[in-house]
Amino acid sequence: MKMKKVLFYYVLLCSIIATFFVQASVMYAATPLTELSISSVDFNDDGAVNMLDVIVLASAFNSKSGDTRYLVKIDINHDGVINMSDVIYIAKYFGRIIEKPTSTQMPTPTSTDPSLIDTGDFIIDTDTGTIVKYKGSSRNVTVPEGVNATKVTRIGTNAFYYCSKLTSISIPDGVTSIGDSAFYECSSLKDIKLPKNLTYLGCDAFYGCEALTNIVIPEGVSMINDGAFSGCRSLANITIPSRVSRIGMSAFSGCTNLSNAYFVGDQPDFGSYAFSNTKLGFKIVILPTAQGFGKPEPYNNETSWVWFLSCSESYDVVMADSIYTFDAATGTILKYNGQGGDVVIPSTIDGVKVTAIGDMAFGDTGYSIKSVIIPDGVTSLGNCAFHECAISDITIPASITSMGPAVFMECPLKNVTFLGNEPSFSGFIPFWEIYNENFKITVMPNSKGFGKPVPYNSETSWNWTLAVPTVGNVTLRVCLFDSSVVEKGDYVISAKTGTIIKYKGKGGDVIIPGEIDGIKVIYIGEDAFAGCKELTSISIPQGVKEIYYGAFTDCTGLKSVSMPKDMTKIGARAFERCNNLTDITIPYGVSSIERYAFAGCWKLETISLPDSLISIGEYAFSYCISLSEIIIPENVYSIGDNAFYGCTELSNASFRGDQPQNFGRSIFSNAKESFKITVFPNAYGFGKPEPYNNQTEWIWDLSSNNSEIYKVVLDSNYYDFDAATGTILKYRGPDGDVVIPNTINGVKVTGIGTVAFGDRCNNIKSVTIPDGVTSIGNCAFHETSITSITIPASVTRMDGAVFAETPLRKITFLGNQPSFEEFDPFYAVGSLAITVLPTAKGFGKPDPYYNEISWNWIPDPENWDGVNIHRVFLQEPSVIDTDDYVFGASTGTIIKYKGKSEDVIIPDKINGVSVKGIGDDAFSECKELTSITIPQGVTAIHYGVFKDCTKLKSVSMPESLIRIGVCAFSGCTGLTNISIPKGVTSIGLCAFEGCTGLTGIEIPDGVTFIDAYTFRNCSSLASIKLPESLKSIGSLAFSGCHSLTDIKIPEGVTSIENGAFSDCPYLENITLPNGLKQIGEHAFGKV
Repeated sequence: MKMKKVLFYYVLLCSIIATFFVQASVMYAATPLTELSISSVDFNDDGAVNMLDVIVLASAFNSKSGDTRYLVKIDINHDGVINMSDVIYIAKYFGRIIEKPTSTQMPTPTSTDPSLIDTGDFIIDTDTGTIVKYKGSSRNVTVPEGVNATKVTRIGTNAFYYCSKLTSISIPDGVTSIGDSAFYECSSLKDIKLPKNLTYLGCDAFYGCEALTNIVIPEGVSMINDGAFSGCRSLANITIPSRVSRIGMSAFSGCTNLSNAYFVGDQPDFGSYAFSNTKLGFKIVILPTAQGFGKPEPYNNETSWVWFLSCSESYDVVMADSIYTFDAATGTILKYNGQGGDVVIPSTIDGVKVTAIGDMAFGDTGYSIKSVIIPDGVTSLGNCAFHECAISDITIPASITSMGPAVFMECPLKNVTFLGNEPSFSGFIPFWEIYNENFKITVMPNSKGFGKPVPYNSETSWNWTLAVPTVGNVTLRVCLFDSSVVEKGDYVISAKTGTIIKYKGKGGDVIIPGEIDGIKVIYIGEDAFAGCKELTSISIPQGVKEIYYGAFTDCTGLKSVSMPKDMTKIGARAFERCNNLTDITIPYGVSSIERYAFAGCWKLETISLPDSLISIGEYAFSYCISLSEIIIPENVYSIGDNAFYGCTELSNASFRGDQPQNFGRSIFSNAKESFKITVFPNAYGFGKPEPYNNQTEWIWDLSSNNSEIYKVVLDSNYYDFDAATGTILKYRGPDGDVVIPNTINGVKVTGIGTVAFGDRCNNIKSVTIPDGVTSIGNCAFHETSITSITIPASVTRMDGAVFAETPLRKITFLGNQPSFEEFDPFYAVGSLAITVLPTAKGFGKPDPYYNEISWNWIPDPENWDGVNIHRVFLQEPSVIDTDDYVFGASTGTIIKYKGKSEDVIIPDKINGVSVKGIGDDAFSECKELTSITIPQGVTAIHYGVFKDCTKLKSVSMPESLIRIGVCAFSGCTGLTNISIPKGVTSIGLCAFEGCTGLTGIEIPDGVTFIDAYTFRNCSSLASIKLPESLKSIGSLAFSGCHSLTDIKIPEGVTSIENGAFSDCPYLENITLPNGLKQIGEHAFGKV
């Protein structure tokens, strides 16, 4: 029974469909219809218009917009009802087959179709420059500008068909055509900017792009074809450019959120149902001068009317106000219709408060609008609201809470000042494509957002990085509003930043004061002196760090500039077109000369660039047509495109280092015909031949990327030399072993300048300095590979960090200690072995001096790093070598014991010379030594003399002994008892450390300080007698004396330092003096 019912309903449905279809065929024959793309009638996407499409339509027949059965796609003419008008189109295209591209039907390059190129994501027809198909799966897509020298000019039919995941796309401005159904049913597409050169929009180009909220139709488009934006249900407003002559059938039908269509020109030809099924209350807005649009005849200044196009199609038409098209319901300015120049937006229109500025409201005015004042109370700015206005500066009131994409697109905006917090941004940032390279945002000190640093440390400016879909990151400069501006005399200056904002004087010879109204001048601000044609000379004071963008642009009378040594940067266009400037010296310290800084300085003949310079910006010295030669310093890392372009008299560019890492295009383009590049023999790059066979010149061919060919010549002069002072400024010669000459060009060498041999990437292995050199400058040998060097007696001055970051370990001075200027010349070197003559003065020589042959030295104690201690050794000119001893006759010091005896009695004389001292490590690690007798006359036992003599049990020291050095007996584990002579006044650091067998010690009167670690880890030490002369006990001096049970500290002791008796577990009785002032942390451990 059920089967019979199903069959009955099926037959009935087919009969109804057949009846509809016959009627439709008859009506089609008699009814002229607009052409559609076949795909718009293929409802089930099976590639053909057939009975299945008829059944789909029949299932929704007679439904209206809002019904559950109603589908926009089936409402072919988009009149809001699925009826016989739609069936007629089925009849028209019935039986037609279409080739609908799918993922399995992608066109691919073949030998028969060589014009098709597959890039991976795109298939491109190189014959026509057409994107044939997008194959990728990305949500954010950038269409390439071209491939294989072919520019992309078209987006082809169905190119992005059904790319439902696509959310944003960037199309290059070279594209002029978007084909039929190019973005058909790209239902997630939100962000797209149509290229400015677009002229053609195909049928159904953006059909069903439901997420699209805004679209700006370029001025060049003359026709909006059938269904172009049909079903774009999120589109709220649309502006139709004046050149559009036709709007096709159903072009905007089904745009259910569309409220207004603003027409800039006269009525174009309207296709059927162009704006059908739009938002309730939809209206067409026209200008008072517009023709057509059903304007009443006769016309009696009506401001609105109903335009009937047919019995089933009509629209409300509203005449725009003469100045503003205004939506009173939302408080939104839809369009500004007034004149250009300076515009002050009213706070109310017809008594209604203005709260919003709509999409393109002030846009596309041909740069006629010069400035705009936005009233407080406006809360939102729409997409491209000020597109192509000539605004350079604008203030955003605190009431603004949201801004659409590209609000100021293609404006020459220099500054936007926000009086409130950061608004919310929808889509692209509002500052997209602002045509000013020096654009900045100014915000209030209490503003929130705008990329303000966290934590905030009172910064006055910062960079704000924003992510832009399909483009990447965009970085904007944000500055705090400066309320501290002071106007004094000829200057306007910021008290907060020390920036001269504006010069108001009459020019002439100007000396900028170091302070203005008590404010120290630190910066010369943007355009501060720009256009001051009467300015003839300028002296910039010490303390100024930077010259900002355009500070002296177009100062055409300027002939002389004096810059301070504190300067670090010369900003973009700082001296652009200063036509009378003849020479310029850039001070040492400047690291960057930015783009166009001296461009168009026609009379500039000489430029002195400092060694501190790192980068030269693009076009920095372009069109300096009087410049004949330029020296490029060694440290220049980057030279921008066209940096010296058009310097028609430039014949030589001498490079003092390797080829810069970033070597731009056309740097010396259009120079003198005889132009050459001069380099040093050891320079890298510059097209040097490979293999290199000592050629002295060659041709450097850069034609592969910028059509440049340069002649390169070797320069054999290795030194930059200041003959006036006798100073070597820079060494340019080969690496390896360098012998500095006594004279250069007949002038005696007396000085080695700052970084003269420095920063050579460790390629200089040794340097011989001639006698006669008196001074060595800062970082003179920085980053060389020197391991040892001799300083002649003539050197009397050494500046800071002379050998910084070198592997230097040995240095010999042939004279007295030079004066050390600024800071330690051995900074950033490590611990050195420094050899000096016995007669030398300085070098930390001990006072009193006990014939030491070595000692520790910290040249700059105030800035000591706490790690590196240099060791100074006396150079022994007369060494005696016997069977048992190496002996320094000039100092009377035993340098080394070579014997093998267990019991040693040191003679009082060796070869007739009295023994006065025992040198560093002289007996160290003599493992068989058991007893030692030191003769009368010896006054000092130096560093580590008996260190680690583990079998040493007996030591006899003379009454003449005054000093026991650092680590003298450390590690003598066999030593049980020792008698220290009464004349000893100094016992060094670690002197008896680790003497684990030592049981008792009596320290003689006269010793005032027991140094750190002196008896540390003497684990058997049970008896200690401290002298009454003692004042202080150092850190960890008796730490680890496990056998110590009681200690009496003499009355004179005022300080016991950290851990002095720590780790003495059996120490029970401690007698402290009344005068004790300081007990360090854990001085007695846990006692």
